[in-house]
Amino acid sequence: MVYDPLKVNVVIAGVYVTGFSEGSMVECARNEDRITPYMGVKGEWAAALNMNNSGTITITLQQGSPMNDILQRLSNRLDNFPIMVIDTNIGGAFKAGGNNSIILTEPSVARNAELTDRVWTIFVFDYSNIV
Repeated sequence: MVYDPLKVNVVIAGVYVTGFSEGSMVECARNEDRITPYMGVKGEWAAALNMNNSGTITITLQQGSPMNDILQRLSNRLDNFPIMVIDTNIGGAFKAGGNNSIILTEPSVARNAELTDRVWTIFVFDYSNIV
């Protein structure tokens, strides 16, 4: 299989994200483990489901990406928005995201001799991923 980054899309509030950086594009992860395991001294085990279904999606954009302005407006207004990451490279589709998310961390702003990346961290309250 040949990986094709054009088959990876991020949609925020109905807008397809453009202007990703050269390196990392997007990262998705649950914030906590799905279960809390318990082991007895004799090897008996049990597990408690963790009902925290939150996650974090981090996107890395070029300094000149038009999405920076959109994300900054969402952050300034503390708007709640849907986000979805869709990757059709994986023998079907990988989807991650949720309907209720908010900007957790705005990128640091640096002005240098060269263009810099802007890293946005988005907290997803109802995170799920489907493979």
